[in-house]
Amino acid sequence: MSERYQPAAAGECVGEGLWLVRRESGLALVSDDGLELTGDFSAMRRRLRPQNLAHELLVRAARVKGVAHPTVFDATAGLGEDSFLLASAGFSVTLCERDPVIAALLADALERAAALAGRGAHPVRAAAQRQRAQRRQGPQRILRVLRPLPGLPVHEL
Repeated sequence: MSERYQPAAAGECVGEGLWLVRRESGLALVSDDGLELTGDFSAMRRRLRPQNLAHELLVRAARVKGVAHPTVFDATAGLGEDSFLLASAGFSVTLCERDPVIAALLADALERAAALAGRGAHPVRAAAQRQRAQRRQGPQRILRVLRPLPGLPVHEL
């Protein structure tokens, strides 16, 4: 990943009744009433099997014939599940998330997925390694991210 996200220290309140908490399983956004949100790509393992991935509508829609190494820029990454599917299908993906708390959850999930070392060609780890997350906002910053992508026509706004 190109940037390290630290919108708030673990255990710090990030909104009314919302806490960013470091658990053994990873970074979590926890509400006062016990609801919890954590990014976790290992739960997608079944969807990443080649026979299942070929049927994912997003992957089928994004494929371009004749493009050997497709590149995707996800400007609204969220927790990154769509981008993870594309990365699993061989796309190189740049993820961009504007919200610093969601960006932190995404970065943590990608780090944990990339750290699945020692398990051979683990599909979750392989997909995580084809992704690059950035916390950006505003069209000018997004354009700076897009410029280095080869063959991509970028027009000034």
